[in-house]
Amino acid sequence: MNKKIISDISRHPLIFIILMALGLRVITWYNTCIVNPDAIVYISQAKAIYYHQYSAILGTLSFFSIYSLCIALLFPLFSNWIVTAVFISICFGILTLIPLYFFVREYMEERYALLTILIISTIPVFVSRSVDIIKDPMYWFFLAMALSLSVRRLTGKQRGWAVLPLIFILFFLASIVRVEASVFFLVTLVFMVVCTKRLKTLLWLAIPLGIVLIFYLGDIKLFGISINKFCRFDYILTFVSGLPCKYRELRANIASLASHQDLTMRFFLLDARRDIWLIGLEKFFNSFLEGVAYLPGIICMVGIASLTRLNRDKKIIYCLILMASGFGLLYFYTLYTWILSYRYVILFIIPASVFMGLGLKKCSIYMKQRWGVSEIKTLTVLLAVILLVTLAKDFKPRRTNKIIYKKAGMLIALHKKNSQWVVVASNQRNQGLRLISFYANLNYPGVYGRGAKKLETIDGSSLQKLSSLLNKKNVNYYILTLPRQGDQKMLKKLLAAHLCIMSWETANKGMSYLIKWAPMYKSEGTNNQSQYEQWGKDEKILAAVGS
Repeated sequence: MNKKIISDISRHPLIFIILMALGLRVITWYNTCIVNPDAIVYISQAKAIYYHQYSAILGTLSFFSIYSLCIALLFPLFSNWIVTAVFISICFGILTLIPLYFFVREYMEERYALLTILIISTIPVFVSRSVDIIKDPMYWFFLAMALSLSVRRLTGKQRGWAVLPLIFILFFLASIVRVEASVFFLVTLVFMVVCTKRLKTLLWLAIPLGIVLIFYLGDIKLFGISINKFCRFDYILTFVSGLPCKYRELRANIASLASHQDLTMRFFLLDARRDIWLIGLEKFFNSFLEGVAYLPGIICMVGIASLTRLNRDKKIIYCLILMASGFGLLYFYTLYTWILSYRYVILFIIPASVFMGLGLKKCSIYMKQRWGVSEIKTLTVLLAVILLVTLAKDFKPRRTNKIIYKKAGMLIALHKKNSQWVVVASNQRNQGLRLISFYANLNYPGVYGRGAKKLETIDGSSLQKLSSLLNKKNVNYYILTLPRQGDQKMLKKLLAAHLCIMSWETANKGMSYLIKWAPMYKSEGTNNQSQYEQWGKDEKILAAVGS
């Protein structure tokens, strides 16, 4: 019997979708030239946990992340921080497809559910973020599991009161990983109580919540860190209370800016001030459509439009409320920060995936009734177009313009001992400085102080002043960034006294120079050409750096 079950599972189409999604993510990882900036803080926290530097856990990240904890726990398995972190992201990104399939399957026939999961598995934002070193794939999995169980509970397929605490635990884990997921728990709690009309439901869900509140109010600590740094209740309170102030402040700033402009710009800004709410709406839908590569988003809207009336199907109403709450949260977040990355929109995409499947079904029915096109032809054409667009984006190399930072950091790492922390400074604070320092110190056993102190930008009006500052900060490498047509006097002085091991062109057509800052002031009449060749011209080193 067990062999038969295993055989049936192995032949299920979902398995082939998962294997295809895995291959796609491996290819995307191969095409990713450098880690995402968030990797720096998560890996730094993981190293602090692994090397028991508990006082430094909140050094580069203001809250405790389960993702960092998982990296620290699995690091001995791979002995590579980047590989460990990416492995965790890919695993949770792939596993999310399983509960998401069962969630979607509650609303439609199996073939439409499978096609929906196939589309979701290839959507660029899901693929790219599944290979980035970020916490999001973990919350996708826990949230999809919680929603799947919640729907089955609403339809009576998942009986027994024990499932309610399990639903809470899954929502709670999702909320710990990314606090925005807590909005779905509140929606589910209220909806279940209203639908079942039983206070017992509220009791079973409220007991675990009460335990969490006791830990929170009691200021319980783990690793010497307050439980609030796990739950981040303060973030929620700050967001809710600060939104009206942020909105009024934005309107006041636009009005102040308009008063100093010419007549055309003044009228434009005053209209923009009045229509801030509409601009936020446009930003959300633009992020949603771009995140899902447009056509799946349009199909999702078709699925929503196919609901000509709200019937008494609790599942549909529940999904619509989830979408509305996700949209509301992201919309207000946009008005608060005016930053809405594609990965944030996944909070809306997860419940919206139901309507992608319903949209596919509506399109196939319409094409058959209108022109007599068979269902299989309609779905094949739609799927082919979607995959053509999404896969083209998935196979595209990522962050190629930043690979120079990886090369610079790894070149430094090749010429240092693992037990040594390399201090890198620059006359400009930018993302490249952080990435170079990250790769240079990737194998350092732990974190150095609070981490961020190493990335101070240092400038000086003279070589003597600059030398004094760099020596005081124990700087090992200095990055000097200058405009192409800027003053080259400082550069000439530095190159006369220190070794430039690498240079590259910046985005604004300037030049950056990576200078080894060491007690190796050369005497007049000598040069560092042999040392420069040893650093920059060695084919073996460059081959290792580029790998």
